[in-house]
Amino acid sequence: MNQRRVWLVFARRRYEEPLYQVGTVTAEDPEMARLFAQSIYDEHPWIEMVVTPRDQTQTVIAA
Repeated sequence: MNQRRVWLVFARRRYEEPLYQVGTVTAEDPEMARLFAQSIYDEHPWIEMVVTPRDQTQTVIAA
């Protein structure tokens, strides 16, 4: 059984804009994370959307 993980979802609407975080999804694998992200965050006509596992982010400055 796969473990569900949290994925960060980043997107942008225009080429001149940077990617920004639009939310998170919980999924067992990258394919499901992409599917969930596209279906949940469909309120805008995004030109780019990416997902990345939250547990693979790196802290630069800790609080």
